[in-house]
Amino acid sequence: MNVSICILNWEAESLTVCCLKQLLQLKEIEGHADNISIIVVDNNSQDGSDYSIHKFIENASYEKIHFLRNTTNSGYAAGNNLAIRYALEHLSPDFVWILNNDTLPTADSLTQLLEAAKKQPSVAIFGSTLLDENGLVVECAGGSYYSPCLSTYKHALKGLTIEEAAHAELPKPLDYIEGAAMFVRAEVFRTIGLFNEEYFLYFEELDLIRRLPSGSHIDWCKKSFVRHIGGASMESKVAEYHSNVSALMYTRKYHPYCFPFMAVFRFTAKLFRNILTGSWSLNEALVSSYKHYFLSR
Repeated sequence: MNVSICILNWEAESLTVCCLKQLLQLKEIEGHADNISIIVVDNNSQDGSDYSIHKFIENASYEKIHFLRNTTNSGYAAGNNLAIRYALEHLSPDFVWILNNDTLPTADSLTQLLEAAKKQPSVAIFGSTLLDENGLVVECAGGSYYSPCLSTYKHALKGLTIEEAAHAELPKPLDYIEGAAMFVRAEVFRTIGLFNEEYFLYFEELDLIRRLPSGSHIDWCKKSFVRHIGGASMESKVAEYHSNVSALMYTRKYHPYCFPFMAVFRFTAKLFRNILTGSWSLNEALVSSYKHYFLSR
């Protein structure tokens, strides 16, 4: 089975190179399999990281690494779509493995995903066990649960040790697979299209799950482990702004019945949280995101 692995870079040379080095240690690649391709997209970096990553790829021992440059930074969805579209048009994959550039898959992580996909043909998208950067504690078991009226999420089985997770079961089906590590049957993209590029950052994976054909499922691949270096929440003005805009877009589209309550609740909760933590710049981003969303409609 052909697998295309997609990685998006934006001004993070060291993370992307570390991720690539880890991927080159996958059992399939070390075993000289010719059915695994890696596609790296640089999302219009301005710090020279695109040059450094391209140089690393040119000197790598594995030849099936493709490097693409995006002429603009149009966000996470658009950047990954460039890689997915390239894979579908040129590489004929059976599966597309979307990985954040701050992830470090274990050597048999892909093997476990392929075995799970063979045993569970009705599962359209698998999520790996995401671990903290030390590889000791579960960050999430494949995905998360989402509360649309509060616009809050809860990572599945977060905080368990690897040993505890090995004997654990999900309390209920996942609402979505975490975008940091999504193993997708390529037929999904051929059938329903790619990520929705209206989302610059966040919520694109929730939107994708909502568009899955009837009868398709998502699930956790327990034995596939991926360390997530960037597992801590990204407290920045950019993240704050886009998380709010995307939350408003997603809720109005799929949960219009609770949109008024959600919009007020999210704004109020974040406002007070930022005040209590002294994060005044995040409140600026919060107000700006709401202004942009409501005044631009």
